Amino acid sequence: AMSNVSVANKEFEELRLHYRVAWAAYRSAEINQVVTSGKKLLQPGVNLGSAVEYSNITTDAIELIGNALFENNDYNFTMKTLEDRSLNRYGAAIAYQTLNRYSANEIHSEVLKVGPKVLKKFPLAKELPEIVQIVAQSYDVSGRTHNKVETMRLLANLLPKNSLWRAHNDDDFEAISNMEDKAKTANILVASYFYEQGLNTGNTHHFATASSHYNNLLSYSANDPSANTWRLRTAHCNYFSGDLAAADKGYSDLIEAYKSDEKTIQVAAYQLVLTREKAWRESFAKVVNAGDEPKKDPITVASVARLENAIDGYAARYPNQSRAVDLMLVGASSNRDMERYDRASKYWQKVLVSKPSAAQRTI
Repeated sequence: AMSNVSVANKEFEELRLHYRVAWAAYRSAEINQVVTSGKKLLQPGVNLGSAVEYSNITTDAIELIGNALFENNDYNFTMKTLEDRSLNRYGAAIAYQTLNRYSANEIHSEVLKVGPKVLKKFPLAKELPEIVQIVAQSYDVSGRTHNKVETMRLLANLLPKNSLWRAHNDDDFEAISNMEDKAKTANILVASYFYEQGLNTGNTHHFATASSHYNNLLSYSANDPSANTWRLRTAHCNYFSGDLAAADKGYSDLIEAYKSDEKTIQVAAYQLVLTREKAWRESFAKVVNAGDEPKKDPITVASVARLENAIDGYAARYPNQSRAVDLMLVGASSNRDMERYDRASKYWQKVLVSKPSAAQRTI
């Protein structure tokens, strides 16, 4: 009789009874009973002798409830079950089981009804990376690219060392490692998407978003084979966003501080000239609008000197390129506008001996 066994064994026998009831209810499609018995299997605080067996029962209970919710396919009942406080510890795991079944059966409309609510309710759950991927895939299949990317941002933002998710799960090495692999891929996707959106629309917010995700990647994996590509794109984002000081540093570092390939150095050197030209023009316009003379303004004079330095650096590296001639023409015109005619003349002379095109000769 149950009354004759120890408390621990009695609790375990009761647990096994609920386990058998849950399975029987599942086979009979008695969904309410599956959930009721499953909830009893997942209650904390039970003193059991066999941790391994209890772990197996817990795993089965999660799968039973998750599968039952899928097969019942009742949105309101599903959400009521997932929001049950007594299941809070296992809610995300149950939701993952249900969503995974929907996804495997290509029932994407149900994924998109349940999934976003699950992501909001369980932002620190160990299963979050997998749930994000399921929801994002359903958005992708449904042709909702922007929603897919915004969902992937949830995963991408788990990567930083100070993320709340990482702190919450810091004792689970396997979960952290799994997240990092998925979050790195998510950051690459999100950064690339917003970078392209920025190029297509000119929206500085897109560039700022892309830059933040490239910075996530660089903080996590500074020596990655793609790291200099991320650095270059970050500098581009700063340039197009108008943060010229940050862009200047980014391009300069790629030329001088990192082991960049020649293609990257050439792009960075060219963009450095454009960045410094833009900075000089802004300074020049500010002084002129104030009614002063740019050639007497120390900031503007220093700005054009930095521009010259970038032009000379590019021309020295790539003396036979048409672009080098274009940039020397920039040096000539900027010095002309500054009424530094001796400097302008030196650039024009360099242009004439650099085999300029007919169009370049007419400038």
